[in-house]
Amino acid sequence: MANWKQTLKKNKQIAKFAKKRLELRNEREKKKRMARVKADPLKANRALFVRHFGREPDLDNPKDFNEKSMWLVHNLYANDPTITRCVDKYEMRGYLQEQGLGHLLPKVYGVWDKPSQIDWDALPDEFVLKCNHGCGCNIFCHDKATLDRKAAAKQLGKWLKINFAYYYGEINYEHVKPRIFCEEFLDDGNVQPTDYKLLCFHGEPRVFMLCTDREKGAKFTFTDENYNRLMWETGYHAGGQLPPKPESFEEMKRYAREISKPFPFVRVDFYDIHGKLYVGEMTFSPLGSAIDYIIDDGLRQMGEWLDISAYLK
Repeated sequence: MANWKQTLKKNKQIAKFAKKRLELRNEREKKKRMARVKADPLKANRALFVRHFGREPDLDNPKDFNEKSMWLVHNLYANDPTITRCVDKYEMRGYLQEQGLGHLLPKVYGVWDKPSQIDWDALPDEFVLKCNHGCGCNIFCHDKATLDRKAAAKQLGKWLKINFAYYYGEINYEHVKPRIFCEEFLDDGNVQPTDYKLLCFHGEPRVFMLCTDREKGAKFTFTDENYNRLMWETGYHAGGQLPPKPESFEEMKRYAREISKPFPFVRVDFYDIHGKLYVGEMTFSPLGSAIDYIIDDGLRQMGEWLDISAYLK
């Protein structure tokens, strides 16, 4: 019995050490990859496109949405202070307030440069912790009493070390200062609230994208500006049957026009919480300008709406 227990203990230690070695190796590889991306962001962005589509993007004569989006990122957005401000999920709030749209913003309970500054006891029972500088860096807390604060702080610290400009070459994130902020928990009855994404071209919302089941990997459903179904989604992201049109549909479109007016393209994300609208974020280069969850016909149509001829000249 003693030998069996010793063997089990030794195997657990070996597995623990192996896991740690793998984590360290992955971390080293990530740092090397991000250093290469920093040296040539466009090359990295093109490589992401090739992985998704098996061909090089044509940036000399861009046609579809992804190609035009990538061209804008590397030629127009890279050092634009307004773009930098609006891709920052916290600083975006100032932009909306200046547009007279502060009522669309969730409450903020605090903003910090590092996890050690968080006053956990001062936070409400429900909240969302977010990093301002990238994608998917969110911790949803339904009950503060059961939250593992140490694990949450560790995860936030890891996220803060990432510069998303050097993740896939989205250079429009380069000048965003990484921070943590805490927002009110928006509850529409789902595990995570339904995300209503309006894809706006030259100040006009053209595509309505419903995002559900986000905690399971996200399902997408598309409509046009009149809520007519567009069968654009691909693969496991397919959302299925179109739900009834939200009562706030026209209101979302009106606000999206105001928000998107200065930009060739921006995606404005809304939440509808029992009839009250909130803006979640603004996105200028979805999926690193390599969207693979929309069919080719959809990407071509979006490319026609996104007119960058004046910039190309």
